[in-house]
Amino acid sequence: MTATDTPSTIITQKIATELALKPQQVNATISLLDEGSTVPFISRYRKEATGGLDDLQLRDLELRLRYLCEMSDRIETIVESIKEQEKLTPALEKQIRSAETKSSGKESSSSTKKSTRSARPTSIERKPTAPAVGNFGALLQDAANKKK
Repeated sequence: MTATDTPSTIITQKIATELALKPQQVNATISLLDEGSTVPFISRYRKEATGGLDDLQLRDLELRLRYLCEMSDRIETIVESIKEQEKLTPALEKQIRSAETKSSGKESSSSTKKSTRSARPTSIERKPTAPAVGNFGALLQDAANKKK
């Protein structure tokens, strides 16, 4: 990360790379979404602003943006929590901030968590909440191809 990189530019670059879009298209779409425009509205009436992105591309971008923003918020929460416990080291912070999925940030901080789990076993099977970042675009593309 350079001095000019902010979380929003990093997210924009990541989305552009993963979805094979131009950063200008991503920025324009994010601006329209932030203004309250919906994907169908943007797809129908703001094609010129997004460089001609279709409904499927806009939906993929919106989903990815939401996931990455939630992940960024979660990382900040984890870092602040560990700081409050006075257990944050530069190496641990770097590991947490480089997390590629929501669950990998949790795994990095699990060694600093206080144990609050009871001794009784649970029968609930937990499933991952989201796919790995590197595979997200491919999974969405596969799903789109199956719909055609």
